Amino acid sequence: MRARRSSVSDKRADLFRQHAQRAVALLAFSLQGHAPRWLTFVASNMLLAVSPLLVVTGCRRFLARPWAAYAGLAVLFAGLCYWTFAVPDFNARVTLVSVFHAVLYAARAAGRNRLMAATAKAA
Repeated sequence: MRARRSSVSDKRADLFRQHAQRAVALLAFSLQGHAPRWLTFVASNMLLAVSPLLVVTGCRRFLARPWAAYAGLAVLFAGLCYWTFAVPDFNARVTLVSVFHAVLYAARAAGRNRLMAATAKAA
């Protein structure tokens, strides 16, 4: 299967969306104590989780790979809702978000290493 190459404008749009989502997430975090918990805990963490996911998705799209990373986003959402509303547990939420980000950055690094290896092999 041949890799689909994204245009430069697609990459810039993804980068802009990533930064915009981070800004909105940080604004939502700053409203803790002044806004509902669904906004300041769940929505802000989900927006912050989606921003690096856009980078991984962009890399996977560039390399014509499936977007399996969204399954982790569903698990993150379920866990955040559970540990925010059903059984409030700050430590569990921090651990869940940290593990999600660690897996995303590890996937990004692994993808970058594969791309570099493929480039070196072709040269």
